[in-house]
Amino acid sequence: MTTKSVTALAANMQQAGRPSASVLSSVPLRSTDSFAGEVINAVFNELKSTFPAWKNFFRTAEELESAKKTYCKAIMEGGVSSMTQIQRGLTKARAQQSDFFPSAGKFVGWCVDDETWRPAYERFISRKKASDYFERLVRGECGFSVRQLPAQQAEDAFKRCWAKWKAREAAGDLPEERVMLTTHSAKSASDVRREQNGLPHPSQFPKNSAMARVAARALKLNRGNDQ
Repeated sequence: MTTKSVTALAANMQQAGRPSASVLSSVPLRSTDSFAGEVINAVFNELKSTFPAWKNFFRTAEELESAKKTYCKAIMEGGVSSMTQIQRGLTKARAQQSDFFPSAGKFVGWCVDDETWRPAYERFISRKKASDYFERLVRGECGFSVRQLPAQQAEDAFKRCWAKWKAREAAGDLPEERVMLTTHSAKSASDVRREQNGLPHPSQFPKNSAMARVAARALKLNRGNDQ
């Protein structure tokens, strides 16, 4: 069987009317006849041409096949969902000044690096408000873990998470946004301060008890500050 180039596979995908479909819907790789197998084989052929030191990484056929499966899994988990992204990754690969074969994670980074994530990442790092619901979804999934990482790893992790949610957005798979009442609309300023300061509410104590009267007095003083 003649291995097709990524460009040829992209053309076939377009003619089939599925340019935005998941490029690797069939895993693990069991046959070069599967579309997933064709994509990975084409990617590896082009990467081997670009990085002549690839034989230093894959000394046996088994190691090569294992690497292909790792690439396949990384591409799916990294949110790579179109042949356009695969081609972007290969373009960036050809621009590298290195002979060494890229890791699966690095290649995925090249595929999804369209820079749309960067302004969102800068807002996140600067602790600024998210610009929209999509950005809040990304932060909700990876925000805490990203802040624990060194700078470059943090950037890469945020970028992968962004790509993952972009793929879900393209598939129409974003969760429905919930409209939440703001603290100000639901509670008075005194109620907010009471909760923040730990002031008890009179209803927490027996009616007319000494503690209920003390709590009522504290609540009255707190509300007086609203005037």
